[in-house]
Amino acid sequence: MNEQDIDLYLRAKNPWRLGNIAAGIALLMAGLALVVSFIPALSSYARYALLLAFIVGTSTYGVGHRSYVSRRDLLALIDRSINSDPKLIAMVSSRMSRKSLQPK
Repeated sequence: MNEQDIDLYLRAKNPWRLGNIAAGIALLMAGLALVVSFIPALSSYARYALLLAFIVGTSTYGVGHRSYVSRRDLLALIDRSINSDPKLIAMVSSRMSRKSLQPK
């Protein structure tokens, strides 16, 4: 495991990073704007809610706060970790051979 792998793991583990919070708030504001647009007395405020959602959603984009980690990246990290340790390779291969011998 190298430093980039550890950073990837820590980003995936922490849901309270600024990027995740901002994305959640932006999604909430966009949903609120959709609901408000159907209420005639408040429909003029929908554009302000959408503007706020856009500002909050894009405020952290590209400044190093993006913390979404895809499943593919996590599986690649696990594969690299397993492939670098002979004991883990043996454990995985023995587990796979046991599962293939079990009746279906």
